Amino acid sequence: MTTKIYRFPFKKWITEQNETGITRKGQKTGFNAGIPINTFLSLKTKINIEPEICNLKPVNGQVYEDIELQTLANQITVKIFGQQDSGSGTIIGKDYDSYLVLINPRILSKVNIYTPQVQTHDGKIYHAKSVKIFDNLDLATLEFASNQSYCVAKKINTANINKNTTILAAGYSNSTNRIAFKTGKVEQIISQPVFKYGYEIGYSSDIEQGMSGGAILNHNGYLIGINGRSSYPIRNWYVYADGKKPTNEEILEFRKLSWFVPTTTFLNQIKPEVIRDYNLSLMPKKF
Repeated sequence: MTTKIYRFPFKKWITEQNETGITRKGQKTGFNAGIPINTFLSLKTKINIEPEICNLKPVNGQVYEDIELQTLANQITVKIFGQQDSGSGTIIGKDYDSYLVLINPRILSKVNIYTPQVQTHDGKIYHAKSVKIFDNLDLATLEFASNQSYCVAKKINTANINKNTTILAAGYSNSTNRIAFKTGKVEQIISQPVFKYGYEIGYSSDIEQGMSGGAILNHNGYLIGINGRSSYPIRNWYVYADGKKPTNEEILEFRKLSWFVPTTTFLNQIKPEVIRDYNLSLMPKKF
């Protein structure tokens, strides 16, 4: 019998031993079964210990300073790459050794959907798996596995976003091959209908090539979206979900901003078991 202890540590071992009848009267499990204490502690805690930096608290009450937000964003923003091109992604959840990353699927069209790789903030590289692309949205998720403990999004926004909300956008710039941070604020909210592929929020951060998929945090440290479309695109993509187009005057204003799909749209599309299995941390409706 083969048991993937790294996936379901100790609890899985106990369960499978019982199911096979190995644990019988007179036999014991845990410490009394003769498992060395160091081994036991390793199985129970090795991949569940969260780095202290993940729980960084704001110095001034509930609102983070820009430098503090950069620290949080750096921990959860990853680089997605392949043979041809690269982009960014955001770690949003964890199931033991498996991490769930939110990205823009446009990245995958550039890096080969079957062979994307993930580079975490510490420079380690992992092969991605289990790619899921959401219909009619510029959003996708992928997984990577590691026994290294990484931070996930502190809280995922579940509330409506207001204009003038100050934000920090993060992502790996193709020009420098390093993570970049861009401050800004929400300046446009498009609804009923939204733009095609779920784009709804226009913000003033000057996003660079490669930052798509990187985290967008408000000053409570909550993930409110991921970078999507940069300002002044080569081609105008501004088409509403119902197929209608804005006026030329409106497009001129829209071009000045970067755009993202809010996390509320993502949460409306995923199954409840994903939220449960990956322990997604959702913020309260009111905060």
